[in-house]
Amino acid sequence: MEAIAQYDVEEHDEQATSKLALSACQICQESSSKYRCPRCALTTCSLPCSVTHKIRDKCSGKRDRAKFVSRSTFDEFTLHSDICLLDDAARITENAQKLMKSVDPMKHKQVLVDEANRRRVDLRLLAEWFPKRKENRTYYGGNKMFWTVRWIVQSSESTDAFGDYKLMDILKHRCMEHIRLFDLIKSLPSTTPLDEKTKELLTSRFRNVNADSLEVKLRLDPAYSLPSRREISLSSKRKLKDCLAGHIIVEYPTMVVTVKPKAETSLCESNTERAAENPVLIATSVSSVLSDILFSIEANDTEVKKVDQ
Repeated sequence: MEAIAQYDVEEHDEQATSKLALSACQICQESSSKYRCPRCALTTCSLPCSVTHKIRDKCSGKRDRAKFVSRSTFDEFTLHSDICLLDDAARITENAQKLMKSVDPMKHKQVLVDEANRRRVDLRLLAEWFPKRKENRTYYGGNKMFWTVRWIVQSSESTDAFGDYKLMDILKHRCMEHIRLFDLIKSLPSTTPLDEKTKELLTSRFRNVNADSLEVKLRLDPAYSLPSRREISLSSKRKLKDCLAGHIIVEYPTMVVTVKPKAETSLCESNTERAAENPVLIATSVSSVLSDILFSIEANDTEVKKVDQ
């Protein structure tokens, strides 16, 4: 049987070689072809012609092992190729299963919890089947924490037909802990895979804002917070790790970002600028406060003297 099979292979190779020799090179059109591209079956005569074909036609030169073969052209070589493909798929699957068993998910979880505790963040991780656990891609690397953060962006100037604030829910991965909240928020349109409409809306919303015109709140998990303290106000000028320190975080933090009205922002800026430009106003206000304090101290001394007499 082996001798017959070997004879069939040699006969098939001779037939294929004879057919190939009858055709001309499809690149130079001068010499007779010697090689056939496994990918697209284009015939060439030499290595330079084969290289030219791959560059010109952008062909990988690798045979498509999953290409459809009709029943009329199906032969022993096609069967052998299919068997090899199945063997390779089984080997890759087995190696992947061994790799998954070698990676202990609980060890990875413990590293995250320990590093978060070092930063005074009480990180609580859920079981594997929870949706929030599947969404979380927080990891530790290079002595830094890279957080997954859910950003809920709303504008106090844009409302829907019912008068409610329009919200945008954005899940951002790889938020570096040493970056300020304001810089993380400003980079959302350029660093997050969003559709064009949402990206344009975010870009227009954060185009002319500064750190003072953003109101950021950390939303606490209802299971670990009081009803009267579900959100904590944060300064957008602080770093992410400083904002998370001292709080309980379940999987990843949720930040609520509100763009303040322009009138309120301009009023705060005008007051600050006016006080900075007019130091006399600051001195007058300080002196009035000091005079009130001195007056209250003198009145208390007078009452004490009367009591002693």
